[in-house]
Amino acid sequence: LLLLDEPGAGLNDSEAQAFAAVIAQLPPQGIGVCLIDHDMDMMADLCDRLVVLDFGTKIAEGPPAEVLADPKVREVYLGPDRKAAAS
Repeated sequence: LLLLDEPGAGLNDSEAQAFAAVIAQLPPQGIGVCLIDHDMDMMADLCDRLVVLDFGTKIAEGPPAEVLADPKVREVYLGPDRKAAAS
């Protein structure tokens, strides 16, 4: 199991894409990955399941498209004017 906390911090777009490509190769090899990150686009691309917390309280859990469409997640995490990455 690989645990990563904010692994994309400080990476430019090209570096973040390269990082995501490497991480995407791990689960098919039997390596579990747990990511903690605020980059919701990257999380939606890499993860089969998301858990979203607001100040330590779980506000949503499930497949990325479902979680990112959740009104509470959009309000708290994405901001009221940003469309969810899944749409």
